[in-house]
Amino acid sequence: MPVVFLDDACNSVSNIDNNLDPGSFPILQNLLLFPPYMTRKPYSAAAVKHLFWFQEFKTVARLLVKGRTLDDIRAINERENLLKAKTAYRGKTIFSALAARFEAIPPEFLDLFEKTDVLTQKLIAAIATMAADNLFFDFMSEVYREKLLIGEKTLAVSDFVQFFRNKQVQDEKAASWKDITLNRLGRAYRNILLQSGLIELPIGKPNSKKTEWLVRKPVVNKQLAGLLQKTNMGAFYSALTGEDQ
Repeated sequence: MPVVFLDDACNSVSNIDNNLDPGSFPILQNLLLFPPYMTRKPYSAAAVKHLFWFQEFKTVARLLVKGRTLDDIRAINERENLLKAKTAYRGKTIFSALAARFEAIPPEFLDLFEKTDVLTQKLIAAIATMAADNLFFDFMSEVYREKLLIGEKTLAVSDFVQFFRNKQVQDEKAASWKDITLNRLGRAYRNILLQSGLIELPIGKPNSKKTEWLVRKPVVNKQLAGLLQKTNMGAFYSALTGEDQ
């Protein structure tokens, strides 16, 4: 695979030769798929400190729907430990990550989140996580989606390792990450996928080392599918379902 550094890709994506197949360059392909109103940020390993935090996401969403701002909620969290964190520092970390997720999605998702079922709420939280983290978005687009497309039912530790190795070839910043960082990123991603219901542990199959998980294609209801289409976020629908919208 050709080496394409992310900074170079970002600077030149608008000048791609019409005869070039974007599929040959995963970063360029994802740049083309990424919704135009969303900012494509440099890769980050910040997710090593992150979990899915679904209950915390619900807490913040409820207050946003009631008219509070993220700044309001940040102050409440620091004053009252709204998110029930073990330390003040951890509380700030959790809220900062959640705030980035809410800022990365259109406000219409909040309205749907408030009135939909739990499974769809988890999908919305997963979409927000993808929108806030370009590396996780690329994992979902390049690895999870591919599993669905080819009908492969399992996701293994080796899939995460290969994905991160590929990114280290393509991106200068990722190239500097140590193995311990890559391992922690893999665990963080698996937590998000497990908690959001996108993967599960095999039932009745020895897996004490947790090296393999079952891929669960989510059911995206009409309301969420329509909202993704309306907000030009079809790439997220495709990453989650393996289907074009």
